[in-house]
Amino acid sequence: MSSAALVMTQDYIQEKMPRQALGLFSGISNKAYHNSPGISSSQLKDYIHAPKIHRAYQTGELVFKTTPAMELGTTVHTLVLEPENFDKEFAIRQKVDGRTNAGKAYKVEFEADNAGKLIIDAEEFDTAQRIRDAILNHPEVRLIFAEGEAESSGYYLDENDERETGTFQLCRYRPDWRREDGLFDVKTCRDASPVGFMHQINNLGYHISAAHYIEGDRILKNTDHRQFTFIAAETEPPYLVAVYILSERSLQLGEHLRRIGLNGLKASRENDFWPSYNHDLATEINLPNYLFYDMDRGQI
Repeated sequence: MSSAALVMTQDYIQEKMPRQALGLFSGISNKAYHNSPGISSSQLKDYIHAPKIHRAYQTGELVFKTTPAMELGTTVHTLVLEPENFDKEFAIRQKVDGRTNAGKAYKVEFEADNAGKLIIDAEEFDTAQRIRDAILNHPEVRLIFAEGEAESSGYYLDENDERETGTFQLCRYRPDWRREDGLFDVKTCRDASPVGFMHQINNLGYHISAAHYIEGDRILKNTDHRQFTFIAAETEPPYLVAVYILSERSLQLGEHLRRIGLNGLKASRENDFWPSYNHDLATEINLPNYLFYDMDRGQI
């Protein structure tokens, strides 16, 4: 990026959005990161799913709600990557009989004393610790965590958009673990087998996130790696762990979808147009290809 373009970029940011320095930073809390400006991969995936859903989150019509599975994943994530922050962000609630007056009083008092923290039951905390131990005892994971940094926060400008349109979109990303030779994500799941986790990557758009993160590293740190690695840990005994490197072809698909999403998001913002599925147009729908296999072979 030329120095002239950089000046234009900074002016654009100051004019169009809250002031935000560009770069990769340590020490930004998870809460501060999620409240900062810039397009995250989660926001981008909401937009790709349906522009109207993205807009509903931005306006407050939709409010993000966690599930027990998400809360367990967050607990494991903190125990593995930021154990020093655990007591500041979590409170462990002992099991009581919520039907009794004493049990009800305990819960009310505990929640009041720990306002702002994620409250987890002691049983859930025990499970999270077991998953943490399984992750940290995995031989590949020990090699990964031998060097690098957890939870750095990056803010960058989408350069491709600059070349195409002369406007800029601020993007942000927060890799779980970062090294100069690759980025790493810790994921909890029900099934860490190759087939099971492959479906989770697709269903939750992890390949789009990988593309968003790798592009940020390329712009901010001039890296040329294309390695994004998942540390997948199951949430049921015996808490199996598997390490997967996203294939180049899968990353390319993520990059393609990311570009469609960013270009579409820019157009929606400029035109204040937030359609539902299929841009509100009637569209032909088909069944999955595998369902036609027997018919095509003449067996049904």
